[in-house]
Amino acid sequence: MVFERENGLTIFDGAIGTEVQKRSPESSENLTDLLNLSNPDIVRAIHQDYLEAGAEFLTTNTFSASEIRLSRSGYEGKSSEINEKGARLAKRAIQDLSGVKTEERLVAGSIGPTGETLFPLGDYTFDQFYNAFHQQARALKNGGADWIIIETMESLRESKAALAAAKEVGLPVISSMSYGEKGRTSFGVVPESGTVTLDRLGADVLGINCGTGPGSYPDTIKTYHEFTGKPLLAEANAGNPVLKNGRAIYDLTPERYIQDIQPGLPYLSGVGSCCGSDSSFTRALARIAPEYNSKPGGNKDEREDFISNNSSVVALSESTDLVEIEIARDELKDLKDKTVKGKINLINLDGIPDSKTEIEKKLSRQFLRLRSKKPIGIVTNNPEILTEFLKAYPGIAPVKTSRNESSINTISKKYGGLLL
Repeated sequence: MVFERENGLTIFDGAIGTEVQKRSPESSENLTDLLNLSNPDIVRAIHQDYLEAGAEFLTTNTFSASEIRLSRSGYEGKSSEINEKGARLAKRAIQDLSGVKTEERLVAGSIGPTGETLFPLGDYTFDQFYNAFHQQARALKNGGADWIIIETMESLRESKAALAAAKEVGLPVISSMSYGEKGRTSFGVVPESGTVTLDRLGADVLGINCGTGPGSYPDTIKTYHEFTGKPLLAEANAGNPVLKNGRAIYDLTPERYIQDIQPGLPYLSGVGSCCGSDSSFTRALARIAPEYNSKPGGNKDEREDFISNNSSVVALSESTDLVEIEIARDELKDLKDKTVKGKINLINLDGIPDSKTEIEKKLSRQFLRLRSKKPIGIVTNNPEILTEFLKAYPGIAPVKTSRNESSINTISKKYGGLLL
């Protein structure tokens, strides 16, 4: 099955975590993935319900199964086992489904956030996130996943690490961000920046999931459509949760869900549902899916010209106001005062001999201080410095070089640079 069809939307399943909580209330709300090992029949039953309701993609019960997240709860060394078993459970549910060709139902291996933050807001480096995501993606592939879905991301740097790692295992990748009621993620990422960044980094499908109920989704979907030609997937929550007896309760009906998300459906290639939903939502979406045909995006042939940071996107052209500035080693402590206001600054870092980790840490701190400014870029001939710059940078950065163009371009494609 190809993701994008000529007729109709591809149907994804719904929530896994909240369904586990219904069927196994004693399970940890933060580590429902453990049921892949301790009670696989519950997980397989959830998959079967979604398949019978019309889901064409199953999402694995592995959202929280990165080594970083598991280690925090005392389950070190379990990531590969949980992820591989999660993919096998979904595959088995498909094989057990009668009356359909198994190749018409696919498994998307789920990778969610680590629950930690990158430096300077947290203690982790880009490479630590990358390695945890790569281990997870490799195990999902070994278990038989057909796709990888990176979901509910709110940090562009974490999304970068996950996408770069997932692409290494050779499966097609869906990269999905989660936006709040005000149209931004908790890290200040706006939809146009999420679109441009993940498109440039090579996601096969761009997604929006979780965050809110479906009411705000049509506007976000249309923004995505304007800035990419990639297929789009949307999976909203079943409304906004209300706490009752210590648990989150979602009370949106499938009919209201469809009513709210409907203005965005003509721009999608796939649709599903997220927290609080169940197979009744999948069944309702499957009924209306043949009515919609996905549209090609608005900037399909021009997206390579965009640069971005968390809060802004700039289309590069001959008239873009670029300025090069020299930055000495000690000036990385006050980069905000060295940049030229109103211009796209390209900083020259070739003279900085710090270790790779120190470069990432210093730059990530400075980029946080510059979060309300225009995108920033780099002038360098040094592949190592460029790599650390892009790992620290939240978005797509313009890159200027006078030699090593092949290696500089390879690094730019992997970590989010646009070679000028």
